[in-house]
Amino acid sequence: MVDYLQEENLKLKQAVEELSLLNEIATAVSSTMPMEEINKLIVGKCLTRIRAEQGYISLIDSQEKSGNTHTLVRVFDKSTLSVPFRLGITLTGWMVKNQTPLLVNDALSDERFQGTEWNGVPVHSVLAVPLKVKNRLIGFMALFNRKGGDFTPEDQRLLSIVGMQSAQTIEQARLYVKEREAAAMEEDLRAAKTIQQNLLPKTVPKIAGFEVAGYMIPAREVGGDYFDYLPLPEGRWGFVVADVAGKGLPAAMLMSNLQGTIRAQAGVTNSCAQCVAIANRMLKLSVSPGQFVTLFLAALDPAKMSLSYCNAGHNPPYLYKPDGSFRELTAGGPILGAFEGLSYDEETVQLSSGEVLVVFSDGVTEANNETGEMYGETRLIQAVKPVLTKTAGEILISIIEGVHRYADKTPAADDLTLMVIKAL
Repeated sequence: MVDYLQEENLKLKQAVEELSLLNEIATAVSSTMPMEEINKLIVGKCLTRIRAEQGYISLIDSQEKSGNTHTLVRVFDKSTLSVPFRLGITLTGWMVKNQTPLLVNDALSDERFQGTEWNGVPVHSVLAVPLKVKNRLIGFMALFNRKGGDFTPEDQRLLSIVGMQSAQTIEQARLYVKEREAAAMEEDLRAAKTIQQNLLPKTVPKIAGFEVAGYMIPAREVGGDYFDYLPLPEGRWGFVVADVAGKGLPAAMLMSNLQGTIRAQAGVTNSCAQCVAIANRMLKLSVSPGQFVTLFLAALDPAKMSLSYCNAGHNPPYLYKPDGSFRELTAGGPILGAFEGLSYDEETVQLSSGEVLVVFSDGVTEANNETGEMYGETRLIQAVKPVLTKTAGEILISIIEGVHRYADKTPAADDLTLMVIKAL
């Protein structure tokens, strides 16, 4: 009878300790503590109650089909001399494959972990439990080296209960972090779109003897296309079409930088090539690695019916004659912002009545249909020829409608930018 009562008292004491631990954890996870702090508390309390030297929580990367894990939090008992060690690949693989609790009290001789590297730190015992949400493995929690003895089935039961209670909270915290990151990215895109839209011209210039039309259709993600009209000295007009590499706020900020540079230089130099060279030098000082800009800059002199231009790595515009023949405007040089000390070429062409200049970004020619085939330069060239007698605005609309018909319901991957200049 005495033995029975002692056994029951021991069970009761154990149950009280377990409930106390779960209550402490429940209180913590229901607070507004950051995710990392919550999980440090969970692991820390398990270390204290189960008397282990070190503990981990590792999560499975849901974006990776390989089932790769990353350590969410690592806690170790500073009273021990052991330094933190890395999780063995074998242990991670075993947990991902079996998704059941693991209790090993002789890890060095256990055949399942032969050859496992523990970062030079002795590992005697391992206790690990899966973390599951709706029967889906999201990671696991592991304790190492129980002090003063072996891990017991009671330790395993307690850690399993903690794992079951903690898994949902960990997943919710992870989703909350992702939601905040997504919200921040959405805000970034909204800011970039606002910058992008504000940089576009609000009115179309009225130029004697010419018609001008320009339009930019942003893709789902904000990219770096922009076009501009620049009033120049002596009645001339400047035209810009540019494509900044990248997306989001960095691309929008670089676009803003580029516009300011071009506008400042275009008013003080008569040379498109010199303006582009200065812009390249300025951008090279401020761009991040991998950032660059393609740009087409032209200056129209209506009185002389001439167009000077410089093409810095941009899609060559097409200059059509009324009979449908055309030439590409390629004089210039490389992309902007990638190389230092470059010089650029410039060409001046004489324009005649009925000639049409079509300037575009790669969002036009690289528009895909449902099979993944691009619209391409050939289709664009052929699309312009039948509408050369129309106004600049009608030509622009015809091209855009043709691209949209081709792409049908396929979402645009890049901004679509067009500018049409027609000599009357």
